[in-house]
Amino acid sequence: MSVSQRARREVIEMAVAHDFYVDKGTDYAILVGLVDDDEKPQDLLGFKARMQVRENFHSEWAADELTTENGRLVCDSDGLHVSFPGAVTSRMPPKTYKYDIELIAPNGCVTRILEGRVFIRSEVTR
Repeated sequence: MSVSQRARREVIEMAVAHDFYVDKGTDYAILVGLVDDDEKPQDLLGFKARMQVRENFHSEWAADELTTENGRLVCDSDGLHVSFPGAVTSRMPPKTYKYDIELIAPNGCVTRILEGRVFIRSEVTR
């Protein structure tokens, strides 16, 4: 058996790193589009999602929580809609937070799709 015949192909899927820059006190929304192995847009109808924003990975409390249940994450045929309303961002102290987003398939399979930082930037106008 040659080395090439013994080699195994492993596909490693990891969360994509992406940072959000949010101005304190403003409404911020973004659409996250996902594609399948053939680079075709993935329909997320029937999926659920959850996201927590924390000061660091070890923080006991979440500074913000977004879910499909609270309407701040919406899964549809276009992808995943993420929403930070101004009423929420106005209460968050300006700093850098950590986050990740998990997608829950209809069969219950959980996949962490995004991770990174949320930068809440100070506002001057009040």
